[in-house]
Amino acid sequence: LCRMRTPAGETVAAAHFHEAMLDGEIALQLTERMLDMVTSDMRRWLDLGLPLQHVGINLSAADFHTGNLRAKLDEHLIGKGVPLDHVILEVTESVYLGPRDHTVGDEIRALR
Repeated sequence: LCRMRTPAGETVAAAHFHEAMLDGEIALQLTERMLDMVTSDMRRWLDLGLPLQHVGINLSAADFHTGNLRAKLDEHLIGKGVPLDHVILEVTESVYLGPRDHTVGDEIRALR
């Protein structure tokens, strides 16, 4: 899960900013930032020869409804040369609490 660090260096757990994630634009911006940070870290770890099994990346409902999830993932993972077998995409429970449509299922099938 995402954690934030304050300017004073304190760690803020995801539960403290969960409500802000209900805003789709904020959720998309956070996903973009996290993908950039996580894939950069993973590339560095691989370059250093550190043993790396996998890293989980949480996705929000907003990520599934943009229509460009696959392109966004490709941009970060493939763009930085991070092998896909080092990544686990995690779908938050809130994704399934939204409107009943086939978007999420269709995106998951396309990603597989």
